[in-house]
Amino acid sequence: MVITLVADVARSYFSLRDLDNRLEISRQTVESRRKGFGIAKLRFEGGITSELEVKQTKVELARAEADIPRLEQDITVTENALSILLGRNPEEIERGRALTEQTILPVVPAGLPSELLKRRPDIREAEHDLIAANARVRVALAQFYPQISLTAEAGLQNDRFRGMARGDSFTWNWALAGIFRVFDWGRNQGNLEVARAVYEQALVRYEMAIQQSFREVSDAMSIIHHTRKIREREETLLAATRDYRRLALTRYLHGDVSLLETLDADRQLFDAQLSLSSTIRDQLNSMVILYRALGGGWRSEDEEEEEGEEEGRK
Repeated sequence: MVITLVADVARSYFSLRDLDNRLEISRQTVESRRKGFGIAKLRFEGGITSELEVKQTKVELARAEADIPRLEQDITVTENALSILLGRNPEEIERGRALTEQTILPVVPAGLPSELLKRRPDIREAEHDLIAANARVRVALAQFYPQISLTAEAGLQNDRFRGMARGDSFTWNWALAGIFRVFDWGRNQGNLEVARAVYEQALVRYEMAIQQSFREVSDAMSIIHHTRKIREREETLLAATRDYRRLALTRYLHGDVSLLETLDADRQLFDAQLSLSSTIRDQLNSMVILYRALGGGWRSEDEEEEEGEEEGRK
């Protein structure tokens, strides 16, 4: 429950900061398009361009303005969900660093010890179920032996025989025990088969839990690797689209290109900014996925204890 809660809080917070970043991008885009609309209007009034360009810039401005209330609504919904996870009534969430300023954890070292997976709750549960099933098999095997004990008179005593026969001889008591063991053989055999079947099922579930854990860790490592590469590419793309828009706007003001090319450059810049924001969120969430897959992170319990002792000394 703790691992799930920590992961859900982190994921929700990163989504919130992504929405904040998108809202800021949209507001900057609105401001930029307002300036473009003003320029197009002045050029139309000066007889340089047609009214069509004014209408086109107005449409792009209205499209950007329409995104803002949608994002504000999503932010409120995400804040309310995060408040519930934190055990609070729906309220505004205090912000920390911006999405682009969030700390990206160092590259996860290769060759993580598989012992870390033993901390996963599902593996621990499956392991305990397997141990319990194995114990029930031993209990079922023990039922094949007569429930007898040596008495102080060097005889045998069995509560199940009491009242049926009395004898002073060891042979008589042992014979009765053998008879009852024959009568109980079918039931004991059935109990043993059931216990063994339950044990085999527990063993399969344990093996499946281990296989699933390795798959989830492998998936998380792959996501971390590829989101890092995607972010690098998208940062390069964003820088290129900024240059493209700047040059397109300059050439438009000099009359070298049409407004359509400028608007296209503006849309590409807007899309590149939003795409990078989503990638940064995914990169942060990839660490959350690995944290959960490893049952609470990739540091060993000894490392965590050493860190706690150092903090205590400080």
